[in-house]
Amino acid sequence: AGARRELNSERETQAEPAERSAAPGPSKYTDLEALLAFALSGDVLFVKASYYLELKRQGRIFPRRQDLPPEACASAADIRRWGDEIRATLALRKKFTEGERAEVEEIQHGPRFPPFVVTSYAWLSPEHPDPDGRQLAEVLAPAIEWYMSERARYILGKVRAVNTSLWLGDGVNTSAAGDEAKLAAPFTPDGVDFGMFLDFTSLWQKERNQEQQAAFDRALQSMDLLYAHQETMVWRMTRLLDGYPSAKPYSDRGWPFFETSAAQYIKPTWHTLDLGSRKAVEALSKYKGVARAPEGLARPRRDAYFHHSDQPGVIGELKDRRLPPLVPEEFAARAESKALTNGKDKQVLLDLQRAVSTTVLAGVQQMSFARLGWGGDDVALLVKALRLCHALRTLDVRGNNISGDGASQL
Repeated sequence: AGARRELNSERETQAEPAERSAAPGPSKYTDLEALLAFALSGDVLFVKASYYLELKRQGRIFPRRQDLPPEACASAADIRRWGDEIRATLALRKKFTEGERAEVEEIQHGPRFPPFVVTSYAWLSPEHPDPDGRQLAEVLAPAIEWYMSERARYILGKVRAVNTSLWLGDGVNTSAAGDEAKLAAPFTPDGVDFGMFLDFTSLWQKERNQEQQAAFDRALQSMDLLYAHQETMVWRMTRLLDGYPSAKPYSDRGWPFFETSAAQYIKPTWHTLDLGSRKAVEALSKYKGVARAPEGLARPRRDAYFHHSDQPGVIGELKDRRLPPLVPEEFAARAESKALTNGKDKQVLLDLQRAVSTTVLAGVQQMSFARLGWGGDDVALLVKALRLCHALRTLDVRGNNISGDGASQL
């Protein structure tokens, strides 16, 4: 009862610190090329989000990676195209930071709905993560349809920036920045589509041949890259659906705790979402989890789309209540109450988190934690983490409830 999914039970026996590759340089979690190299390695598979919508339409459940049809799998060309899209976004942010229009903060700090989405969730049974297809139908598919709609709007350039003539809404762009602000993707079904990591379909499952086992082992050593990288979007599926009394909730499990912690180190504010909160469930109820043409996805819905930070739409309801980055000692204290399969798991988890956290924090140059509702206790945690951030140049904590004492601590 409450067993962690197969992937994580095998992490416990195979992801020993001594068996992991040498610690990467600090830039691993900000370097786009490191992410693309892993995505192209074959050890992990990004599945097209549109495939999950088709599964939902057919009333089917997730297949193992071995059983995926070829059309479900993102190709090398897809990965490279998504890489080009992110490069364009990074160039745009740099230009708006260093150029004459640095006041356009929505371009610099707003969400860009990146094409790599990584899921964190709890299996509902030891044999299959979603045996009845309910997590797919009730959580994942509606989120996919919503995310595609946001991408469709950004591809059209309907991006709104505060204090400029460029607005993200239903009108026509009136600024030269309009074309620049567009998402660098075609306004086609392929353009609005994106890649998803979901362990059961993205990693080789039992029974594996020798080659698949080797790929699986290598992939486990890079899970930190997927969850901690600044250019991935992490979806935390935190809600335990009713009807599964033996399943432990997401918040009580050790490996989801690690995935959450890794996702909260250095990601931009909008790049970690909680799909399981009451507000998130209500916001995503507007979507049925069905495939639609780009024209339909981009149709105006003022209550749903991101307009600007003060009118964020659905993503404002999904934005995670993130903690500051946890230093190893704080993580260890909180991990004491988390469920793990056997006694060996605890030290594996602590060693893995220590390696990831110290590497990530040592190399990061920019951290954005704006508008997260942080108060005094959060500032105290952040201060502990900042002592490990030797390369940090920019820290954005605007819009939080930081007192004079908290500012003094910072």
